[in-house]
Amino acid sequence: AMSVKLREKTLKDGRRSLYLDVYHNGRRAYEFLEIYLTKDREKNRESKALADNIRAKRELELKSSDYGLAPQFKKKVDFLAYFKRFYEDKVKNECLRGVGVYKSCEKHLEKFTKGQGVQIGAIDKKWVEDFKSYLVTKMRQNSANNPLTKIKAALSKATKEGFIPRNPAEDVKYFPSPEVEKVFLSNEEVAAIASKPCKNHQVKLAFLFGCYTGIRFSDLKALTWGDIKDGKIHFRQRKTQGFEYLPLNKTALAILEQCRGQENTLPLPTKPVFNLPEKSHLGYSLKPWFQEAGITKKATFHTSRHTFATSLLTGGADLFTVSKLLGHKDISTTAVYAKVIDQKKQSAVDNLQQVAVTA
Repeated sequence: AMSVKLREKTLKDGRRSLYLDVYHNGRRAYEFLEIYLTKDREKNRESKALADNIRAKRELELKSSDYGLAPQFKKKVDFLAYFKRFYEDKVKNECLRGVGVYKSCEKHLEKFTKGQGVQIGAIDKKWVEDFKSYLVTKMRQNSANNPLTKIKAALSKATKEGFIPRNPAEDVKYFPSPEVEKVFLSNEEVAAIASKPCKNHQVKLAFLFGCYTGIRFSDLKALTWGDIKDGKIHFRQRKTQGFEYLPLNKTALAILEQCRGQENTLPLPTKPVFNLPEKSHLGYSLKPWFQEAGITKKATFHTSRHTFATSLLTGGADLFTVSKLLGHKDISTTAVYAKVIDQKKQSAVDNLQQVAVTA
């Protein structure tokens, strides 16, 4: 269904503002024309005729959009304003964290367009490539992929909503991500830290729980007792928004028993399993704890997730199973851990005792 109706709104000063009430493909939008009716009847007739011409034009544009053509008035929408609405809706509707990344991207857009903005219809592949080049003058290539991802997502949605006929960023490639060494702990090292006290016992329990479940810090911090049912964890990943079912082994279940403490009854379903500090404060507990255990690796809390993945692969689990347990959407993400295992195999072979072979 589609309709474009001319309506009036009475302002405080007595003037009547003319606007279009647009309904198209199940969506309603309002376009204020900045045309006003006053006590001057002759001028009002001219104003109404102009507004009706605009209404007819919009109606024609919307009919054209049904055949894959983007209406001109949609193409003229400011992309900065659209982008702000885009991420505010995502945060509101999807309960996403990390608003700072979107706001940072918005600031870069403002600087790139010199505060003048840009119409959605004026954005082409070259504009996106130029913005991509601008980003690397402000940050490292790997970091530049973050705002580039947000821009591509916003333009993709604008395409679906009929603001532009095709996503101009579709063929713009990301910067190649450098392979970062995956720091993980061996079984002996996990046993070593388990035997040493940590300044924050909750951090210790959560880290060890991560070594046996692979759950990210953000998900562990949000984990409640209601998420644990029948020896499994049922939760929605905050990073990917994917819903996961994760089985727990005996060690993970024993850690949960420690978290429960001496309570005779089950904790409330809404109560967090772990009482954890902010991510930026984890180092105060982790660093001295690892040092006490004799571990010199540059480990972070995410090391627990790497440890889980490499332990599974070393134990003979296939890549597909590990990918599912980690909650990866793409198995290529998990394949990086397979390279780590290959390096371990090579190192093990290289460390075999060398002997001299005589004829």
